Amino acid sequence: MATYRSRFAMIALMFLAAPAAAQRTVVLVRHAELQGQTMAQPAQTPLSDAGRLRAQRLAELLQPSGVTAVYATEFVRTRDTAAPLAEQQGLAVTVVAKAESATLVERIRREQPEGTVLVVAHSDTLPALVAAFGRGADEGRVSATDYGQIFVLTPAPSGPATLVRMKY
Repeated sequence: MATYRSRFAMIALMFLAAPAAAQRTVVLVRHAELQGQTMAQPAQTPLSDAGRLRAQRLAELLQPSGVTAVYATEFVRTRDTAAPLAEQQGLAVTVVAKAESATLVERIRREQPEGTVLVVAHSDTLPALVAAFGRGADEGRVSATDYGQIFVLTPAPSGPATLVRMKY
């Protein structure tokens, strides 16, 4: 429990330390652990028990941050990772096609000019999303077995966005 509190403290400090001009914070995560993937319908593969627990931990971690919007791809596993926080905050999960990840950043900039936004993505889309929000793509890489990375990006008035990367 102390580990989650210290991680929350890091996130809280990052939000408080954000420049006044930065009106939006984006939290990027990969979907949580999934059950044995069904090759016939990979988009329908649900979360495993461990994945459901991780999704709940994510909701607990981000609950005090006042998330104002939640985005996830059409895959069951991304929507189910986002669902506990969305329900807790009384928000709908905005579903975007995984193939449209490249346009998601502009959509968020247009639809969410301020507030805290959660995006649940995939290991192969995180690098491009991190890069599009103003950091290097290498900073968004995760291994195929890593489900616990969280990327918190805060745009800067000039220069690269602030990035805090941690495990949850």
